[in-house]
Amino acid sequence: MPSGVKVPIKGEFYNITSSKLRPALVAGFLAGLAVSTPAQALKIELNNLNNFTPGTDAYKGFSLAAKFWETVIANDVTVKLNVGFSALGPGILGSTGSTTN
Repeated sequence: MPSGVKVPIKGEFYNITSSKLRPALVAGFLAGLAVSTPAQALKIELNNLNNFTPGTDAYKGFSLAAKFWETVIANDVTVKLNVGFSALGPGILGSTGSTTN
């Protein structure tokens, strides 16, 4: 890194000019990343009820959405979703339901 480079850290810019300061900043930055990683995380389990198999567009879509929400929500909880597809009546796009165990 050339002398005089400004490095953003937590919304503030720091001018790095000393070669002795750089290793300390890098070590501190990496330690901060390790500490700021949440120990808890959301886990989403997708259960195939029917017609929800790997390789289908539905499977890809639900899996992508589950992975997205697992990165957004840091609560230590597991969400179990029963996913299935079947023919519905005319004009019905879909339906949902829930149960508590």
